[in-house]
Amino acid sequence: MAHAPLQLSSASYSDVFILLVGSLPVLYVLYQGALRFGLAKPLSAPVPVKKHSAAGEGDGIDGRKWGKWVPVDWKYPEVEPWTDFDLKKTPPLPYRGFRYQHLTTMGIRNMPWSEWFELDNLFPVYHSTRAKRVAERGERVCRTLPPARDAVRELCLAVAEFQAARYPQVFNITRRGPNEQWWFGPNEIRSIALPELGVTYDLDKEDPLYVAGMLVQDDMAIMMEGEDSLYYMQAGFIALAGSWRLEDKIGRDLRYIHTSGEVPEYMSKLDLSMTRFHQRIRPDKAVLRNNYTFVQCNELAWATFTKGPEDHFDQLLKGPNKNSLVGKTFEPPKPTTNPQRDIYIRQERQGLRRLPITGGVIFTVHSYLDPVASMIEEPGVPGRLASTLRSWKGDVYKHKNGELYHAVLLPWLDAEHAKQVAAGVTPEDKGPFNYPY
Repeated sequence: MAHAPLQLSSASYSDVFILLVGSLPVLYVLYQGALRFGLAKPLSAPVPVKKHSAAGEGDGIDGRKWGKWVPVDWKYPEVEPWTDFDLKKTPPLPYRGFRYQHLTTMGIRNMPWSEWFELDNLFPVYHSTRAKRVAERGERVCRTLPPARDAVRELCLAVAEFQAARYPQVFNITRRGPNEQWWFGPNEIRSIALPELGVTYDLDKEDPLYVAGMLVQDDMAIMMEGEDSLYYMQAGFIALAGSWRLEDKIGRDLRYIHTSGEVPEYMSKLDLSMTRFHQRIRPDKAVLRNNYTFVQCNELAWATFTKGPEDHFDQLLKGPNKNSLVGKTFEPPKPTTNPQRDIYIRQERQGLRRLPITGGVIFTVHSYLDPVASMIEEPGVPGRLASTLRSWKGDVYKHKNGELYHAVLLPWLDAEHAKQVAAGVTPEDKGPFNYPY
């Protein structure tokens, strides 16, 4: 007996379409996991880039093959010592990394070679916080995957050399003897001490990523090029990120790292430029960028108030997985009614440079957390903040959790700006400023 062909109503087609679209985020996460463990191959071709040289038979930059770095004979330029730096008195630099208009761009600028890392009088606090985070969470905040082992070693020696040269009053070093074996260079550093903090790090015996991270106030991620031309986070010391975790990102490529964090307009405006930048950056080029957001809590390491318990965070939900909150409760934050008391501005000074021996691209993040009230009287700042808040569009507003503060923060900023205009401190319209200060 013949069967009538199966027919779907328009409603059924709609249901199927909705089901397929709704499944895409889950399928993408599963696919990235398969990539990470070598169970799948990339579906897309490498991002096309223009070769700097036609030499060689490779398909990557300068004729080399993707994922095969050729060591470069390049030495870090001489570092100028910060002679009047005082670990007890030198305050954080007053970054004000926001413009009158929010722009979705990489927003990079050249990095002066003597400014790779910046310390201030909060270094002892950051140091103890980072040590505590590693003691409590181990590889969940400081981990190296096999592809980055040599890069992490190179990074550690490079950071030790820089910090000892830039802050000689903070760091004491011991070098290898002239007849000893070395890897980084003759007379490379064997140990580095911080007398004021009472600690010494042995570069032969301790985890090099841990040592590198304990010499600075920055979080660090090491991006390594894969044979598919993409860049993967193969190591990281991520202790003070506030709203994302190393365990969710390590082993992942740039695109996953940013899209899983729902970075606004990443695919439409940043994906191609970010990938090409990582492919092209050379050891003799280093860049900086700044960014900002507002938060409703004074929590530098992890924003428990807005994200929930760190161990129960689900990056797909952007909050805690309630099924895992056994014996714990979490109430999502409500919009504040007191911005003067509750709103903080979290800023990041980010750096990018490539290591010459291993080719690892080092991403560093120095985070700052200050009450908005602490800078509200600075000339031009409330007007500039109000202007950039007004420029936020849908995804940016959502990504920065604007629903928690935008409605009360903006009137306060407008009122403070009006006071400055009336006092002749700043013009009513856009005034001059020296970004990112």
